[in-house]
Amino acid sequence: MVDARDVAAAMLSAADRAPQGSRYIVGGRFHGFAEILAVLEALTGRRGPRVRAPVWAMLAFAYVAELWARLRRRPALVTPAAIRLMNARLAVSSDKAVRELGARFRPLAVTVHDAIAWLAPGHALAPAAGLEVTTGNAGDRQ
Repeated sequence: MVDARDVAAAMLSAADRAPQGSRYIVGGRFHGFAEILAVLEALTGRRGPRVRAPVWAMLAFAYVAELWARLRRRPALVTPAAIRLMNARLAVSSDKAVRELGARFRPLAVTVHDAIAWLAPGHALAPAAGLEVTTGNAGDRQ
């Protein structure tokens, strides 16, 4: 999981500093489901799921959800491809982007907090009281 603001900053840096044709992975650090759910729980004050469904059960649900969405002519809540991707544990290295572009990545808690704050107005997502909203460069607070 990577903050879109960090990706945008790295893209701007690449436009200014990278040799033509250079390629970079700007993926931040790998975070597993347990870590993401723990951060969500801490920031929202809401308890996350305690039972982890096996991949086969999630895939079965996704196939049913996809079929149901087709019948209703609406987007699927979840797809089998999404379940496979979420369980692939793809860890990538952004070392080249850090080294050559000066890419920096916000901590997961900052990214998730800001996403909740952005989504919260008029939605069911409400951040826990007393949290600051962050903007600007990685890790900066305003």
